Amino acid sequence: MKTKILISIFFALQILNPVYSQNSEIKSPCDCLEIVIKNHELIKKGISEYDANKILENQNIKCVELKNNLGSNFEREILLCENFTTFSKIINEESIDISTNSEICNCVNSSIKILAKIKKTGNEIKSIEKYKDEAEGCELLRQNYSDEEYAKLMMNCPNYTKLMTLIIELRK
Repeated sequence: MKTKILISIFFALQILNPVYSQNSEIKSPCDCLEIVIKNHELIKKGISEYDANKILENQNIKCVELKNNLGSNFEREILLCENFTTFSKIINEESIDISTNSEICNCVNSSIKILAKIKKTGNEIKSIEKYKDEAEGCELLRQNYSDEEYAKLMMNCPNYTKLMTLIIELRK
């Protein structure tokens, strides 16, 4: 009897999980990023890519609609999501040299300092001059990679979202 009840509960949870997943609301690009992360987690748990996409199909459709409505603002908002670092780690799962990544994250932090100073003072030349040595070291490091490789490594840094926020704020 207990076995039948446990099996019934197990199957009910399996059936309700996709139903629950389909009912989550999509209000922002960050919600769409969360769907991509969920999809990846389902695949890592052994669910086929096809089944994972089916489970999240309604949400994926809503994300496509949201992307079409927001246009280029969709990508801009994605960069500012708190879960963007998690997403970037998923797309960059290849092994990363920890020491190199640490150097690149230091460059991300240097860039944040420079941009914060520019934002505060409005003086780009003096702000860059103050952190000139750090900036030059980062430029030398950047030259070891293609633009795409360097960008991928930067995305794995914890403060990458903060850097993107500052860049977007300064472009306004």
